[in-house]
Amino acid sequence: MSTSQSPLPKRRRDRAQTAQDYALGISIFLLVLSFVIGYFPSLLEPYDSGAGAAESATGNRVSQTIISEVGSGRAPNDINSTLAATYFTSNLSSDEVRKNLSLSEDTFVNVTVKTLNRSSLLEVTDPSGTPIALAGGHTYQNESAVTVSRVITMRDDLGACRPACRIVVRVW
Repeated sequence: MSTSQSPLPKRRRDRAQTAQDYALGISIFLLVLSFVIGYFPSLLEPYDSGAGAAESATGNRVSQTIISEVGSGRAPNDINSTLAATYFTSNLSSDEVRKNLSLSEDTFVNVTVKTLNRSSLLEVTDPSGTPIALAGGHTYQNESAVTVSRVITMRDDLGACRPACRIVVRVW
């Protein structure tokens, strides 16, 4: 048997990578990389401590506690302005708010009383005649928080809260 030789040069079995193979490989790599970068933030989302049901319950409890402490007793959600001024200055300082409202160490709360359209903070006079802004608690700096709002009235100080006001409690 004779072996015939081809006039063409002998082909090697190990071929170099072609341009199409390279382009396909890079395209798949870039798609996978963009998916991983886009998906990565949602992997950490369950561990983000946002505001939830516990903060909502705390906000409702805090607003109800404040309204019952400074209530006038004449109507539901009607508060006494003198009692409110005293309560906000003595019980809602940022140092004492956790103790006075029975909050845990990792809970922050901000309480303000504003007009119905939320445009301005309400001020009332204390028994000595000093104007007191009805705001207390921790400083709120646009954190992720639960906001609880209740409509209140002040029949004893008609100029301050006409026709009604809103107590806003933020918990984070």
